[in-house]
Amino acid sequence: MCQETTILYRPVGPSELEWDPDHDPLGGKLERRAIQLGLAGDALRLHAQDWVVGIEDISGFVAEQRSHIATKDFLNLHTPTEGVFRVDNPDVARNLGIETVKPE
Repeated sequence: MCQETTILYRPVGPSELEWDPDHDPLGGKLERRAIQLGLAGDALRLHAQDWVVGIEDISGFVAEQRSHIATKDFLNLHTPTEGVFRVDNPDVARNLGIETVKPE
């Protein structure tokens, strides 16, 4: 695990929590961090054996999106809608290793 990019790494039951740098579509680092969750143990087994309901090959879609990035055609680039997860519960904030943020 890279010390430079990880500000928190903590096992939390059957999963692992890690804060990673977030990136824009061109790969540039953003100031905000993104939570990455990793499954382990029973959660990983259940996910692999019981929870997955389908797998779809999206290679063509990814190639199309990559071409939009290469040509800087951002109007046609499809990215997930993201938002800030505001934490106002002190127990949750402590478990995530962050300060409590009050809703705006």
